[in-house]
Amino acid sequence: MIGKTISHYRILGHVGEGGMGVVYVAEDARLGRRVAVKIPHAGKDEKHYRSRFLREARAVSALSHKNIAAVFDYGETPEGQPFIVMELVTGQTLGEILMGTGLSLSRSVEIIQEVSDALAEAHRRGIVHRDVKPSNVIVNERGEVKVLDFGLAKQFEDENGSETGPDAQTLLQTQTRSDVVIGTPLYLSPEQARGARVDGRSDLFALGALLYECVAGRPAFSGANVIEIGAQVLHVDPPPPSQFNSRVPPELDRIVLKALAKKVEERYQTADEMAAELERVRTRLPGSDTTRTRRLATHPDLSRPSALHTISETLRRPRLSPLAFAGALALVLLAVWAAIYSRTPSEYKPPPAALKLYESGAEAMREGAYYKAEQLLEEAVKGADKYALARARHAEALMELDYVDRAENEVMRALPERARLSARDALYLDAIAATVQHELGTAVKFYEEIVRLNPDQPQAHFDLGRAREKNDEIDKAIASYTEVTRRNSAYANAYLRLGVLNARKENVPGAVSNFERAEQLYDESKTAEGRTEVFLQRGRVLSEVGNLAEARRELGQALELSKSTNNRYQQVQTLLQLSPLALAEVKRDDAIKHARSAMELALSNDMYNLVTRSLTTLASTYYSLGDYDKADESFNQALYYARVHKLHIREAVALVNQGQMRVKQNRADDALPLLERARTLFNEKGYRKDADSAVLSIGRLKRQKGDYAGAMQTFQEQLSVARQSGGNTLQVGQLNRECGAVLMAQERFPEAAKYFIESIAIFKSLDNKLLLGYTLLNQSNVLWRMGHYDEAVESLGQVSAIAGNAGGGNKELLARALVTEAWLELSRRRLAEAKVKSEEALKLGGQYPDVVVEAKSVTGLAAALSGTGGRGKALCEEAAQKAEEGKNSSMIANAQLALAEVLLAEGNARGARAAALRARDLIARAGQVESEWRALALAGVASRRAGDAEGARAQLSGAAELLGRLEDVWGAGTMPAYFARPDVQPLRKELGGNLAAGK
Repeated sequence: MIGKTISHYRILGHVGEGGMGVVYVAEDARLGRRVAVKIPHAGKDEKHYRSRFLREARAVSALSHKNIAAVFDYGETPEGQPFIVMELVTGQTLGEILMGTGLSLSRSVEIIQEVSDALAEAHRRGIVHRDVKPSNVIVNERGEVKVLDFGLAKQFEDENGSETGPDAQTLLQTQTRSDVVIGTPLYLSPEQARGARVDGRSDLFALGALLYECVAGRPAFSGANVIEIGAQVLHVDPPPPSQFNSRVPPELDRIVLKALAKKVEERYQTADEMAAELERVRTRLPGSDTTRTRRLATHPDLSRPSALHTISETLRRPRLSPLAFAGALALVLLAVWAAIYSRTPSEYKPPPAALKLYESGAEAMREGAYYKAEQLLEEAVKGADKYALARARHAEALMELDYVDRAENEVMRALPERARLSARDALYLDAIAATVQHELGTAVKFYEEIVRLNPDQPQAHFDLGRAREKNDEIDKAIASYTEVTRRNSAYANAYLRLGVLNARKENVPGAVSNFERAEQLYDESKTAEGRTEVFLQRGRVLSEVGNLAEARRELGQALELSKSTNNRYQQVQTLLQLSPLALAEVKRDDAIKHARSAMELALSNDMYNLVTRSLTTLASTYYSLGDYDKADESFNQALYYARVHKLHIREAVALVNQGQMRVKQNRADDALPLLERARTLFNEKGYRKDADSAVLSIGRLKRQKGDYAGAMQTFQEQLSVARQSGGNTLQVGQLNRECGAVLMAQERFPEAAKYFIESIAIFKSLDNKLLLGYTLLNQSNVLWRMGHYDEAVESLGQVSAIAGNAGGGNKELLARALVTEAWLELSRRRLAEAKVKSEEALKLGGQYPDVVVEAKSVTGLAAALSGTGGRGKALCEEAAQKAEEGKNSSMIANAQLALAEVLLAEGNARGARAAALRARDLIARAGQVESEWRALALAGVASRRAGDAEGARAQLSGAAELLGRLEDVWGAGTMPAYFARPDVQPLRKELGGNLAAGK
C-alpha cells in the first residue's frame, strides 16, 4: 500500500490500526497537505460492510467542530476498496500526558470540558462515540484538544433510517459487528458491559471515568482481573477523587461522581449540561496551581496465573485492540451476572447435524487440516449459535490459521454459554481459551485434567500431546502421542506427530518408522490428505538435515497428491517448502517460482494468512539472493495483507525478516523500528517466546551499532524479568550469553567469562547442543585473549565435537572454531599450526565473509612472521579489502591491525604506521582498550623505525597509558597470564620506560 495513490492521496507510511481499519499517513496532491487515510478491515458480508463504512463516514464527515478530528473526504478505489480521509493529528495522547508530566486540576477540567463540547456536537447529530478513552484524546503542540476515532461510533437510527434527536436518546441503541460489545474496560459503562442499549449518556460515563483518572491519578475502577473490575463497574461506586487528591474541591467531586452514576437517568442527560458545570467549576479553580496529577503505574500480580490476562497486565501492553478486550470483559461479565443470580441452565444439546460437523471438524484439527476444520466448525456454529464447544474449536482453528483477533472474538462469544457445558466440555473450552490467549502452560494443565477424567480416550491423550507440543514440552508430547498409539494402534495422526517430534530430537530411525506407520494407516483408510501430510512432513525433515534429493522426491509426491485431491491448502504448504529447498539447491528461478505460485494460489482462494506467508517467503528468497528492492516490494505487500486482514503474527514475522534484511544492508537505524514493532505485536498477542526472540534481535542490533550500553540495558532488563518471574531456563541462558557477547565486544573479557560460564551450565542442563557450541566458542575466544590457552583448547575441543556430531555436521560452527584455534596458535607463535588451522577454516567456511577475513589475516600474518612476507602481505591486503566491502568496523580494524604487523615485519614502516593508526581510530570508537594499546604500540614502533622519534614517543606513551587502564578494567589478578602471551611480551617490552610512566 505504501507508495500507492488512492484518488489524489499518495500513501507515505503506516500509522496504526483503529477500531475499523488500518490508518496511513498520506499526501493530498491537490492541496499539498498531510492527511490520514483509513482503510477498513474486510468483513464477511463485504458488500454490507462496505456500504456501512461509507454510510458512517458520511455521517462523521458532517461533524465540524474545533475539538473533533475532521473528516475531509471518503470514497472507493476503482477496485471497490472504501476509504476515508481525515485530519492528521499529531501530539501527545491524554494517556501519555498522564503517565508523563501530568496535569494541573485546572488543565484537567479544561481538557475534559473540550472533550465534552466535542461529544455534544456529535450527539446533536445523532452519533455516539462509544470508545472515549485517553488514547482517543490528543493534545497537539499548540495545546488544542482533539477527539479521535469515531470509527467505533454509530448513528442513532430507527428501523427506517430516520435520524433521532437527543430528546429521544433512551429509545436508541447501537449494534456492533459480530455482536462484540464496543468500549475499553476502565471506561466501559454498565449498560455497555451488559450488552444493553446505549446512547450518548454512555459516552458521559466514560468521560466521567476519564475525568476521575485525570484528577485522582488513578482509575475509577480497579481489580486483579476482569471479573473484579467488571463487578466494580456494575456494582461499586468509586470513592470521591478528593480521597486521593486533597486539592480536588467538593464541587468537582460531585461532577465526577454524577457522571459515573450507575443508572443512566441519574447521570448528566446531555454533554452540554456536563460541559456547563465543568466551566463553572473551572472558573473557581486557582489558575496559578502548578501541582500536577500523574497516573500511577500498575503492576501485574505474577503470582496469580490465569487463562485470562489481568487488567494490569493488559494495560502494560501498548495498542491493545479495544474490540477484543472489551468483548472479553463484557461477555465474561455476562457469565458472572448469571452466576450471581444462581441460574443453573440445562446442559446444551446441539442439533445432530451440528454435532456431526463439530466431530468432523475436531478430527480435522487433530489431522492438522486447519482450513478444512475451520470450514466445518464455522458451519457447525452457523447451525447452532449457542454451541459453545464448536465455537471454541472454531476459535482454535482460526488461531492455527493466524487469525488471532477473530479467534479471540469467538472464544469470548463462547464463554457466556460455559455454564451449559458438561464438566469435560467446560474444561475443553477453558483449555482452548487459554491457547487462544497464548497461555500455553495453563492450557496444558486443563488438558491434563481432561485426561485424568477420561483416561481411556485416545483423543484426550492426543489433545494433551498437541498442547504439550505447542508449549515446547517435546518429551512429554512424545509420551502423550505414544500413549495414544498404545490405546489405539491405528491412530495415524499420532504416528505422524511422533515422526515430526522424533525428527526434532534427531532420532532419525524413530522418525522414519513413525512416518512409515502413519503412511501405511492413511493408505489403508484411503485418506489421501493424510498421506499428503506424511510426504510433506517427511520432505521438510529431510530438507532440514540436508538430504535435498530425497526431500525433493517427498515434496514432489505431496504436491502431486494435493493436486489430485484439489486440496489447495496443502498445495500452498508444499510449495512453501519447495521454495527454500530450491534455494538450498542453488536453483534461483525455481525458488522464486514456487514462492510466487504459492502466493497466487493462496490469493485466488482468499487464504490471506498463506498469502502473507508466501509473500514473506518470496521476500526472504529475494533477500537471500541479494535483490533487496524486490525483497522490499514483497515484504511491503506481505505487511499490507497482514494489516488489512488483521494477521498480527504474520505482520510481526514479516517485520522481523525485513529488519534482518536491513541489518544485512548496514541500515541498522532502519532495522530497529521494524524489530521494535514486531516485539510489540508479539507481546500484544501473548507470543512471549517470539517477543523474547525479537528482544534478542534488538539487543544484538544495538551491539552491532556499537551501542553497548543500550544493548546491555536491553539484555539485563530482560534477564532480571526472566529471573524474577521464574521464566524459562532457556531464555535465562540466552540472555546470559548475550550479556557476555556485549562485554566481549568491549573486550571486558573477565566479566564476559562469568556470563558465559552461567549460560554454558544452563545449555548443558537442557542438552541444547547448538547454543552450547556457540557459547563455548565465545568462551574460548575470551580465554585465549586473556592468556588462558589450556582452558581455551579444552573448550574448543568440545565445540569441535558438537559441530562434528550435528546432523550432516555444522560447517559454520566448525569453521569458526578453526579460526579461533588459528588465532590462538598465532598468539602462541606456533606459526605452522596457525597456518594449517586457518587454511582449513577457509576451505570449510568460504561462504562466511568474516571467516574469510580472519582466516586470510592469520595465514598472511603467519607467513610474514615465518619469513615469506610477500605472500603474507598479499593475503592480508585481500583480507583488508574484503573487510572494507563488508563495512563492519570491527572486521576492518582487525584486518588493518594484522596488515600493520605484516608490513612492519617486511620493513614497510610508514605503511605499517598508517594501517596501525587506521585500526586504532576504529578500535578507540568501540572502547576496546586491549586492542587499542596494541595498535598504538605498533604505530609507535613503526614511527620509530620510520625516523619519527617524537611521534614514536607520543604513541608509545599513549599505549603504556592504555595498558595501565586495561589493568584497572580487568583487575590486577588477571594480568600475569595476559603478560605471558608470546605475542604480547615483545610489544610490551617496546614500551620501555613509558610503561612505568603510564602506570
